[in-house]
Amino acid sequence: MKKKLISCILSVSMLYTSIGILPVKAEKMPAEKTNETYNVMLEKSTYTFGSTFNQVKAFNTSSLSETKIADTGLSISTSGSNYSNVVIMDSSTKTGTGYYPLGTGLSDNGYYLFMGTGGNSNTSMTLKFDNPIESEKYIKITYAKPTSTNNGSTNRSAGNENTMSIDGEKIDVQSNCEFDKWYTTTVKLSNQTSQIDFAFGKWSSIAISKIEITDTADMLEITSDTTEKYITSENQTVQYTAKVYKSITTEKDKSEIVSKGSEDTTANITYSVNGYNGVSIDNNGSLSITPSATAGTVTVSAECGGIKKSINLVLKSLGNANAVEIYGDEVVHSGTSKYMAIPIADGVVIPARDTKWEIVDNTEGVSISNDGTLTVSDSAADGIVKIKATLPYHLFKRRK
Repeated sequence: MKKKLISCILSVSMLYTSIGILPVKAEKMPAEKTNETYNVMLEKSTYTFGSTFNQVKAFNTSSLSETKIADTGLSISTSGSNYSNVVIMDSSTKTGTGYYPLGTGLSDNGYYLFMGTGGNSNTSMTLKFDNPIESEKYIKITYAKPTSTNNGSTNRSAGNENTMSIDGEKIDVQSNCEFDKWYTTTVKLSNQTSQIDFAFGKWSSIAISKIEITDTADMLEITSDTTEKYITSENQTVQYTAKVYKSITTEKDKSEIVSKGSEDTTANITYSVNGYNGVSIDNNGSLSITPSATAGTVTVSAECGGIKKSINLVLKSLGNANAVEIYGDEVVHSGTSKYMAIPIADGVVIPARDTKWEIVDNTEGVSISNDGTLTVSDSAADGIVKIKATLPYHLFKRRK
């Protein structure tokens, strides 16, 4: 019995061993990396000019090689034989720099980078970012075109060339901007960009207060050929046009566009209306108005890249005309002459209606047809002919 019991125990033990023990191959694990080097490009989002006067380049005829502008993250270089200067200044520190904003015309906007040229010849300047700005970003630059002086009393702003170029977009500061007003120009970058190029004619200047780098910006504009429409018995259309620009300029802190750059033809623009009955819009911005539409305000929108712009169209019922104006020749010789009856409702021209034309006090040799064509025969005597146009809602007479 004991031998048999041991045999059973051994059998169970062997069974357990065959199930519970797995062969494991030991391998040496590769050593973990403890040091790794990455190149990370740091990109500033805002460039300003601090609160300290800094004369980067004196007002002289020498060119300036690329020079860092303090700790702003920017560098400047100039080229040309004209007098020029580059100075960080404000209204209280500007004098004595050779060329600077005249008087108090330019409103305070903190310290700004002033770049100016004298009266000898053209000068170019390049403002360079320490780290390039990636494509698809937006550069927003706030600046003014100052009325400037070289002696504190004489206006030395001649109105000559004053432009800046960013990634192929040329902004004409001289033509687009008034003197002593602050503006903001926004440029969408199609390529990685490291600099802004400036071109100055004689006695020209610019003051830059801030440069911002953003991921999004409002570059969308929507326009139409009318802001109101009368509902008629026929289908009508109103054309809307939405465009996205690669650069736009506005007055500082305002939305009205002062100037536009080139159109971004790659932009994907969608149109929509506010669910208005009897009104629809297609992918090309053509708004259809059917006779079933009712009076009210239609909101038409265009959207691109998360930016949405809307404008309103006022739909009006045709209503009754309370006046009519007749247009045509004042003096008629023998032959024919065409007249039109224009219905007016509260001072607004409304669509033409069926018109009944008559000659008042029948005049021999003169007649008028249903379409307003006046016929004068050779036998008609000289004199005054009264023409009457009758609309379904109003009667108006005008002597011809």
